[in-house]
Amino acid sequence: MITFSVFCIRKISIRINIVLIRLIELYIGCMTLKFNKLILLFYILSFILLIVCTNCNKLNYVKSKDKFEEVHSSKLSKLDEFINHKISNNLIPGSVILVSSNNKIIHHKSYGYKNLKKKIKFKNDDIFRIASMTKIITSIAILEMVVNEKINLNEPILNFIPEFKSLDVLDTFNPKDTTYTTIPAQKKVTLKHLLKHTAGFGYGKADNHSVFSAIYQKNKIVELFSSADILLGDNLKKILSLPLHHEPGEGFSYGMSTEIIAYLIEILSGKNLNDYLNEKIFTPIGMNDTYFYLPKTKSDRLVPVQTNLDGFWKIYESDFFDINYPINGSTFFSGGAGLSTTALDFYKFLNMLMNNGIYESERIVDEKVFELIYNYDELNSKKGFKYGLISGIEELKYFEIDNPNVKVDKNNCNLLLYWTGYFDTQFVYDPCNKISIVVLKQLQDNEYDELFLKELIEVVYNNL
Repeated sequence: MITFSVFCIRKISIRINIVLIRLIELYIGCMTLKFNKLILLFYILSFILLIVCTNCNKLNYVKSKDKFEEVHSSKLSKLDEFINHKISNNLIPGSVILVSSNNKIIHHKSYGYKNLKKKIKFKNDDIFRIASMTKIITSIAILEMVVNEKINLNEPILNFIPEFKSLDVLDTFNPKDTTYTTIPAQKKVTLKHLLKHTAGFGYGKADNHSVFSAIYQKNKIVELFSSADILLGDNLKKILSLPLHHEPGEGFSYGMSTEIIAYLIEILSGKNLNDYLNEKIFTPIGMNDTYFYLPKTKSDRLVPVQTNLDGFWKIYESDFFDINYPINGSTFFSGGAGLSTTALDFYKFLNMLMNNGIYESERIVDEKVFELIYNYDELNSKKGFKYGLISGIEELKYFEIDNPNVKVDKNNCNLLLYWTGYFDTQFVYDPCNKISIVVLKQLQDNEYDELFLKELIEVVYNNL
């Protein structure tokens, strides 16, 4: 059964109304010439059917049961080899991967097992916790507010959250009893500091920072996501009572700045983050499998987190977070780490970005946002690493690419955006070459394969 989009139905109905008027006129005229009624009716119905099918094809309609079907290009057979090699060498248990080129999905495929013990394979419609891949969505949302002049990049957050008036920076720390001393922060935190992660609100245990891990756990800070009955604002006020990692603007401390941005969105919009993102982004572009907390009807599609213990892939257990998140919980909408989604849904978001904020002819994000996203400086840069206002940035010349079809270091086509989530999910977004990649896994406490994404990008780019 074919399911049409509302857009398709609207277009078809308008076209059919026009055609019917013309056909009625034709019918009356033909009747005066005594045409056979059955023959005429056949031609009329055939003509209407042709109009309907032609318009839907232009709008790329799909059978609803096939939207997660496997898509594979012979050009990317090397990608199959790459992933299967990682699986056979026990580096990953499997993955779901989606690659698009020029606004078209050319590869959407699942590999391996999401539960090796029960022999349950990955499927293209699996839902994954994307953790820090949430940050790019939250950051795009606040930048839309910037171009709409609801807030300025250099505006002190104090203007919106009074608790920012008196911030302190960590001076000394005693690991024996977790006590510490502080000094007053000299600079005011701005939105640009938060977006670039130079404000001083870094992670603790989530980033293996022993000092702040002890401080945050003692004060019951939620670093990533939570199934507890807690609100963003409640957690934020506790964070602001604790010391910063460093003076605002004088270091790079990746972490909880995006939670503050999420709370800013709630203040500026008068809505909780879940409702705001659904209204402005998820619903308009059809991200129907993207949630902070999964409905019961979709909970069986959530991929369990796996870890490698003594060479065997097993379901992960944790005392740091609820492993049943996001099935459990309902109130903590983490703008920095809280979303779960499918490869297809996240592709839709990247596709919208690829087209400067437009998705299927509808503007979702102001085009002025895309003049801001590459803004970075040396403070939030390390060797081989830069962080802009929405995600990590990398120069294409960093990769070993030898393909005349790929623009490298020409006419400013030398940057791609990317990031990795806490559970080893990854994305790549290259607006110049019109390439996007979504790689979804669910791993924890696993030996991190630092070259995985670099190698995968090289496989994809060298074979397009």
